[in-house]
Amino acid sequence: MENDLHMTMVNRPHRVGELMLRDFVTVSPGTTLIEAEAVVRSARLRHLLVVEGGIVIGLVSHRELLDRFLAASRGLADADRLGSVTIEHLVRTEPVTISPDASLEVAASRMLALRIGCLPVAIPSPRGPQLVGLLTEADLLRAAYLPAPPESCARRGGEPD
Repeated sequence: MENDLHMTMVNRPHRVGELMLRDFVTVSPGTTLIEAEAVVRSARLRHLLVVEGGIVIGLVSHRELLDRFLAASRGLADADRLGSVTIEHLVRTEPVTISPDASLEVAASRMLALRIGCLPVAIPSPRGPQLVGLLTEADLLRAAYLPAPPESCARRGGEPD
């Protein structure tokens, strides 16, 4: 029994790069609030990355998007103008990122300390943090508590983060 537990722990990911989601949805800074909300809703996302040329510009949660959408709509006299409000002015700029080489323990600690549900995984570049993946709290929970899937099924498909 103890040997089985050891084998299970050995086969589990230990680094962010081993667990991060490599296929994710992003939008550009010029995306309107209406378009961003539609993307989040249709893809069943809880976090939306704003990226330009592979560089992380910002991050917004679905809840923040809805809150900001409502606040923006209250501030506009003409509801038709809401379609012209872009997400670039509403995202958290300079999002907290993490390296693919960081340990999952560091990632979990950072997410708990900052009370955030995901971390963009990025590598440094002269233009800013180059996005290479996304790590969510669901990924961490899945890795910690669910049986490791076979290699051919290592990443989920279509599940919300």
